[in-house]
Amino acid sequence: MDFHWDMHKISNMKKLFAAGCSISTRCSGKTSYPEELAKLLNYELVNCTAGCGSNYRIWRMITKHIMDGNLTSDDLVTIQYTEPTRREFWSRFPKKNDNYKDEYDDGSILRFKFDSYLWQLNKEEIEFLRTYETNFVNDAFEKENFEINNFNFQHMLKSNNINVVFIKTTRIVIIDFF
Repeated sequence: MDFHWDMHKISNMKKLFAAGCSISTRCSGKTSYPEELAKLLNYELVNCTAGCGSNYRIWRMITKHIMDGNLTSDDLVTIQYTEPTRREFWSRFPKKNDNYKDEYDDGSILRFKFDSYLWQLNKEEIEFLRTYETNFVNDAFEKENFEINNFNFQHMLKSNNINVVFIKTTRIVIIDFF
């Protein structure tokens, strides 16, 4: 059997860049909306979603893809924002078996949201996140930071002619009583 690969079609396949928190990931489901949308559009999926993800993570990852030339005006981005209080911090401690961290340089990226100190594996990270949550989060300041960063991000997307869809979500909790 002789296979002929059309490299032009393969290399020019449009991409769907999906960015968001656990709402955009598969979590305990069999599939996610980014996976289904990529199939529907026949786009290659570049999944930038993460459980406990933050808006800062979204801005960092999508901007880096644009800077590196991976994301162009031929592609599509979906953005699912989360709470403005979520953050990322670099930690000198490696990822280990933690699903809420990414390896980075010689350490890891630690994801913060309220109560995230409860599932950390390292005592220094537990103490840091608990201290940060208790003493260094202010809703008005976080809202202002979000508005400014979102403004800058949207103008960066526009100046690069990036096709983007912002997805507004609400959390739905299903309780199985039976």
